[in-house]
This record gives sequence, structure tokens and C-alpha cells, in this order.
Amino acid sequence: MARLSQEAYCLNEKQKVSVDFYADINVERVDEKKIDILLKFRCGKILTYEEWLVRRTRVIGFPEIANNRLDMEFWNKGSVGAKILLRKLKEVLKQYPHEILTFYFTGHDVGGVWAVLTAFLLIRGILPTLPRERLIVTTFGQPRFLNGLFCRYMKSIMTIYRVTLKDDYVPSFPVVTRDAFNHFPEEYWISNETCDCTSEPAIVYHCLSDKIPHKWRHEQGEIIFEEHPFCNAQFHGQTPERNVHNGPYFGYTFGSCPQKEQ
Repeated sequence: MARLSQEAYCLNEKQKVSVDFYADINVERVDEKKIDILLKFRCGKILTYEEWLVRRTRVIGFPEIANNRLDMEFWNKGSVGAKILLRKLKEVLKQYPHEILTFYFTGHDVGGVWAVLTAFLLIRGILPTLPRERLIVTTFGQPRFLNGLFCRYMKSIMTIYRVTLKDDYVPSFPVVTRDAFNHFPEEYWISNETCDCTSEPAIVYHCLSDKIPHKWRHEQGEIIFEEHPFCNAQFHGQTPERNVHNGPYFGYTFGSCPQKEQ
């Protein structure tokens, strides 16, 4: 998914669905009966730390789901783009009326927000009976945009993995009271520690809400499984002096198209 999210930064104006909403649909056949539908997302601009600080946050409720709140700007922009994209997706799905479909949505930064909202509207519209294990959303460095109840509801209708980097300030935004916005509980938190034995990160914490997170440490080519009493899933420190938001995530760096840099 990290590679797919990196590729989203190669999307140009032809893949611009709506304001600040870029996305593309790819289809991969697994076998005669199974099809993977891959959707990658990015936003128009990655905000700086200073821009996040002054960004005005307004909260709205989703009328069809009680006691749920979300960021108004993200909803207004994301829902418009998602509905346009889903009309295109509906036409694609007509080509596979009998296959078993598995959907993978991914995005970095606000692109992760677009991925979640599009998956949400997919369930609310085109495919209301799609099992959550066949709707997988992976976000990288995603900001907060839902309250806790809405996060739990999202987790009940889709499989969500949230990947973050140590010292990345974006997952700590928007800056609001702690009970207003939250994060999806399952998180893979990549530390800045490295080793020479593998291209993978040296340590990745697997955080599961109120459960003790687990840590994988690569030492001399082996993975040692151990527990660790720390998890930054909800509210971790902001360090704007370290520009780590764009990665690397498992060897992939975001923010620009790697093909254009060559």
C-alpha cells in the first residue's frame, strides 16, 4: 500500500476529481473468480506545521448516524470528490458482475481522509452488504477528522490500518479538544531507529487501542517479538523542526512523483 500511496503523487490534473481531491482506480485480476480494486488518493497541497496551526476547524454531525462528528471542511470537499469517483467506480464494476471483489483504498496525509470517506460512501451507497474484510483502507500520516464514536463505526464497516512515523506532527492535528477528534485505534507506528540488516524499519509498534502495543525489532536478520508499553495512537508530540511527514514509510517517500525526480 505504501507503493500505491507514493504513486498517487504522480496523479495529474487529468486525475483531479474535484477541488483538492485526486484519485485513480486500478483493477488487478487475482484469478478467474477474484478481482482486486485499487484506489489511490492524494490531496492538492500538503499543509505545513504553521498552516495546520492557523487552520480553522469546524465540526458537523452526520445526521444519519447518532452522536457522530467530523471535520466540516474535510467532509465538504471529500464527499463531493468521493461521490464523483464512485460514479466512475460503478461503471468499472459493471464489467465484473460475477467476480469476488476486494477493495483496497490508500492515501497519504489528507489523501488518507479521502480514502476513508470514499470507502464510507461506497458502503452507504453502491455496496451496502460488502463484508468489512473485503474493504481494506490503509492511511499514512493521516490527520484526525472524526470523533471517537465515528471512528468505531468506521471500524465496524471496513478494515482500517493507520501508519504513522515518530515525530510526525500531522496526526496530532486538527488542534482541538481531545474529546472532539480521535483516530482509528489500530496503528502501525514506525520509529526512527534503523538497522543494517534489512530495508524495513528497525522498530514498528503495533498499537491496538487500549491493548498493549507490540514491537517488532530487526536484529541480524531476525524479527524479535516483544511488548512495549507505549503507543502514540491518539496524542503524541509535535516536532515541526523534523520534516518526517513524507516518509520514508517502509522504503517509500511521499509528497512528489518519484518518476519526475529521475
